Amino acid sequence: MGRRKSGSVSSDLRIADLIARGSPPPSKLMNIKIPQTVAERVARIVRETGATKTDVIIALLNEGLDVAAADPDLRDRLPKSRREADIRSTGGEGGEQLL
Repeated sequence: MGRRKSGSVSSDLRIADLIARGSPPPSKLMNIKIPQTVAERVARIVRETGATKTDVIIALLNEGLDVAAADPDLRDRLPKSRREADIRSTGGEGGEQLL
């Protein structure tokens, strides 16, 4: 299964959306360090879906943010100003908030 190159990324991408994609918004470059085991798990999803690594990372981040936002214990630990904005409303451009 070959990888598809999307050219740009969608800030609201889900694992289920990796095969059928919509029109993506602008994106920003982010350089992060992750544990080797996490990188291996991401690589496995890339191989299994044929999606790009960027798309898989965005989908996983979005799904994790949704879980965190739905968990009152996690949500209540953040200052109110960090809970009010939704990252999808900004398309990832400035003013991003965690939950």
